[in-house]
Amino acid sequence: MIKITVSNQRGGVGKTTTTLTLARCLADLGKRVLVIDTDSQGSIWMSLQLQPTYWLHHLVIDQMAISQIAVPAHPNIDVVASDRRTMRVESALGAQTAREMVFYSLFSVAEQQYDAILFDVAPSISHLQSCAIAYTKNVLIPVAMDALSIEGARASLQSIEVLNQFLRLGCRAIGFLPTLVDYRLSATEVVLSALNKHSEQSGIPVLHPIRTDQAVNKALRNHKFLQDWDARSKALEDYQTACQEILERLSKETSSAKAESIA
Repeated sequence: MIKITVSNQRGGVGKTTTTLTLARCLADLGKRVLVIDTDSQGSIWMSLQLQPTYWLHHLVIDQMAISQIAVPAHPNIDVVASDRRTMRVESALGAQTAREMVFYSLFSVAEQQYDAILFDVAPSISHLQSCAIAYTKNVLIPVAMDALSIEGARASLQSIEVLNQFLRLGCRAIGFLPTLVDYRLSATEVVLSALNKHSEQSGIPVLHPIRTDQAVNKALRNHKFLQDWDARSKALEDYQTACQEILERLSKETSSAKAESIA
């Protein structure tokens, strides 16, 4: 079972594009994918121009079934969408004990129906972000080529550390994903150098960089997956390579965990 939270405390780093494109990469490999948007701005459903009848707050607060809430975005991809009423969920979780574990019960049924569950979280510290990280245990951190994006990545790592410190969940960052990469710019060299240095210190790999590509914005403006807008996009080529790296990393960690349990 593939479970990933896409997180960076800095906005504008390509989280939504990353979530959607990786979801489609997995779907094209024959996997059934559930995408959950926990950001009240609703970037996922607006990007694909979906028409949800029910929303994330119906799942968390009203305990409605995922099968009633999820909206098909592709034959192999369903979406649980958010709107401004997701803020009600934040308030409800604030008064709940063991709130970080809420998603375990909510998505247990989904694990029988899907091969992968991806969370796109808001660029801020929130209860929903903590719930997503606690549930998936795997965090992918997109990092755009600017200093603030690096700081946002560090904040995401701090969130992981806090959860592990207090709940001992074994959450981890599975990789830094450089996005909006333009090798002609000096800022790109600076940020990639900083990421590689942090990777050496932390053991968190730097995944295959995603190059800047106008096809990404055009696909979003036309409410399409990048794969449907431009199958020869250089950014898509990069995402496909990064997706394989992620799958290989998750597979190795699963194999290691099984070997340790047997030993």
